[in-house]
Amino acid sequence: MKKKKYILIIFILITVFITGGIFLNSNKNESIKTILTKKEYSYLPEEAKDYIEMVYEETGEVIKTEKNKKDNEPYLNPQYVNYLTLSEEEKSEVEIIP
Repeated sequence: MKKKKYILIIFILITVFITGGIFLNSNKNESIKTILTKKEYSYLPEEAKDYIEMVYEETGEVIKTEKNKKDNEPYLNPQYVNYLTLSEEEKSEVEIIP
């Protein structure tokens, strides 16, 4: 009987951890979507927003843009934003990626 209780408790704990991880991950994705809808990011093309979201998912850092940059902090270069919107053919013609 004790063995069944322990197995049940372990099963419940595993279920709670899995459910909690899924919930936290969905909140993380929602928060970056919310951030990207703010006016500081509204002017960016979708390619730039996708790039910001990708970096956020990989590192947890939100890239600043030129409209919300702070002194001595890196931010998303406007020339790089333009580069992200180029076609693959146009990108291959760029000598130096901004």
